[in-house]
Amino acid sequence: MSCFFAHDLNCVRDCAGPACIAVDGKDSSVNESLLERVCGCPALPALPMVAAEVLRLASAPDAHLSRIASTLNQDATLAARVLKTVNSSAFGQRRRITSIPQAIGILGQRQLKNLVVGLTLIPALGKSKTGTFDQLAHCRRSLYSANAAKIFSTRIKTSDPDELFLGGLLMDLGVIALATALGDEYSRVLLKAPKHADLESVERQMLSLTHSRISAALVERWNLPSELAEPIRCHHTPQKSSHSVRSGAMLLYVSGLCADVYVEEDPLWAIAEIERVCREELQLTNCDANEVLSELAESTRSLGESFQIQIDPMATFAESGRRRTRKFLQINPDPREARHRAETAITEHRPIGNASPGSPTGQWFH
Repeated sequence: MSCFFAHDLNCVRDCAGPACIAVDGKDSSVNESLLERVCGCPALPALPMVAAEVLRLASAPDAHLSRIASTLNQDATLAARVLKTVNSSAFGQRRRITSIPQAIGILGQRQLKNLVVGLTLIPALGKSKTGTFDQLAHCRRSLYSANAAKIFSTRIKTSDPDELFLGGLLMDLGVIALATALGDEYSRVLLKAPKHADLESVERQMLSLTHSRISAALVERWNLPSELAEPIRCHHTPQKSSHSVRSGAMLLYVSGLCADVYVEEDPLWAIAEIERVCREELQLTNCDANEVLSELAESTRSLGESFQIQIDPMATFAESGRRRTRKFLQINPDPREARHRAETAITEHRPIGNASPGSPTGQWFH
């Protein structure tokens, strides 16, 4: 069976682990038998027949729009999701799109393929059963990541925004695959990682296999765009990726951090690391980073309905900043001492001692 499923804080990210290698190569540090077990797990959702046929038709060099539209219309639910997504604020259409041929004309074959994969995969994964693991919360993070990748790539114009959107959706697919295949064994791994940024190193220590490696392997097995596999493989260690994929890997890395701002209890380190990556790698300012995070909150809410993922309407950048500031100052009434503790913690890549979750950084230390 085919498996488918404001202020500079001068922080430094220490990425542990071996350098990225070609996904189709052999890595002696990888548990190959476990990789096969996870990727071949029959409990992973399968791609619906209509979606698979749309991908096949859209990939053909002589693809006909009418045949693609006719096939897509055979799945009324999928067709409705495509139309709803195209009409969302994330796509910025000035007039309402009412038919699948219109939608395909706007999207193009490449973007349509990416969208069909996401619209079928994410809802299916959100409903799959993996014990105590919260698949829906994980899929919510994936949607934030995908949207952030598209926003960043559109802004800096170095990568295909639609390809990076799909990369953001798929880069942490290995987490759900591991949770599905290993159950409680993987739950123990998750408990050892206080935040998502720590997960890959914990996986490597406990399993000799990472979710990034699994995600990349699944992308290749599904015959999805091959150029996605290596950036996905390296999205936790982009500075160790080859020059040809570094830009894509770095965008996926920072996009995951943007998702953490909205889904993790303590986003302090994520925000500071976003500022560093924007400044040092993307030539963007802190104001640019804030604009991306603000746009991300608004446009992800509009995408949530299409992907059948509920997004909290109160999850705005401004509101999260106010909430974190209030909580932080309740425990740290002296802002100067609070800032010193935060800067030290970020530089050393560790929690902030007795600071509350969601401690603010940058412009919020006023």
